[in-house]
Amino acid sequence: MWFPYGIAASLLIGSGIFYFTNKNDSGAVTKSVIAQNVVSQKHIEIAVPEHIQKIDSTVKVNIQNEILPPSPGIIAYEPIAPKYIRKRI
Repeated sequence: MWFPYGIAASLLIGSGIFYFTNKNDSGAVTKSVIAQNVVSQKHIEIAVPEHIQKIDSTVKVNIQNEILPPSPGIIAYEPIAPKYIRKRI
């Protein structure tokens, strides 16, 4: 019953040996290439249709109108007396 597992294990070991011994190492060091991020300084003007500009301005005005003012903080505060007073022993 263990015979097929032995065959499979020997095939795996053999393929691993062939994988690591069949490498073609020429010994030459390859020069690494460093990528360069080039950012264009030109601003590309895109022609936006007039109806889109109108919708955009309407949306901006609506957003400005819907912004809520900051809350004034604590509106009402009344200190509450504790119900139970713990006595120190």
